[in-house]
Amino acid sequence: MAMRIAILFFSLLGLINLSQVYCAEIVNRIVAIVDDEIITLNDINRRLRMLTLTNPELKEEVNDIEQIKKEILQELIEEKLAEKKAKEIGIKISENEVQEAIQRIKMKNNLSDEELNKTIAESDMTFDEYKKHIIRQLEREKLISQEIRGKIVISDESIKNFYEMHKAKFQAPTSVRISSIFLPVKGSDIEKTVQLAKELKNKLKAGETFESLVLKYSEGPGKEAGGDLGYFEITQLHPELRKLVSQLPEGEVSDPFLLGNYVQLIKVTERKGGKERNFEEVKETIRDALYHQELQKRFKDFVEELKGSYYVRVMY
Repeated sequence: MAMRIAILFFSLLGLINLSQVYCAEIVNRIVAIVDDEIITLNDINRRLRMLTLTNPELKEEVNDIEQIKKEILQELIEEKLAEKKAKEIGIKISENEVQEAIQRIKMKNNLSDEELNKTIAESDMTFDEYKKHIIRQLEREKLISQEIRGKIVISDESIKNFYEMHKAKFQAPTSVRISSIFLPVKGSDIEKTVQLAKELKNKLKAGETFESLVLKYSEGPGKEAGGDLGYFEITQLHPELRKLVSQLPEGEVSDPFLLGNYVQLIKVTERKGGKERNFEEVKETIRDALYHQELQKRFKDFVEELKGSYYVRVMY
């Protein structure tokens, strides 16, 4: 779903070097016909270059490049259909709206005029082509607003039902306040460092304070604060550390724990969150989620109706 949303609403920027992916392809091959207009493989590749910069994670999905291209093609077809329907019902985009959209893109991506123009050129587009693409995006957005958005109503009853069925999803995230003694592993002598950590834990059992041992032995962050590292959402921690602190009672100190180049003694000094949020807290969040879910469904149905009104042939 995230992939579809990203392609549907992405900002119009970008370039990475993916020439190795499509260097062997005939870039001007026709891949689809929408009524009296064509879509070429070059159109897909140019869109992919723009999309990749605004969604850097795509660089890591090169093995799925063909699937991504198919999704881009579907978006290009939808754009053509939406453009035709928009013209049919008299939707127009003013020059002022285009300039405002360009300014929003520049602000969002912290780009100067020169940087934006450079990016457009590197994407094998002229500035006029770029503006036309923005116009198509704005036309589609207006079309969606006019034909779909106003017809969607999410009732309080449906929100309540969703909440009751998915209560477990509406828990406040658990966060923990962690203190740590960092003992660096020098060379390959892990066992010696682990043994030191065990000795320090015995000192704690004998009555020495965690803070005093931090000052004497720790060689990592938080030393001046008695080992305090602050609060962390438990889901954001390293998987091994997350497992450890999830099971560690508040106030207790862990056994020696190796992570990276350090053996640590971990102490959870405070734990908060993890409690179920009441309905009123999450009501509007659920409403937005259900609204966008329904919007996607109706837009898909709307596109299928348009395909019945115009000639569409896919050759990819």
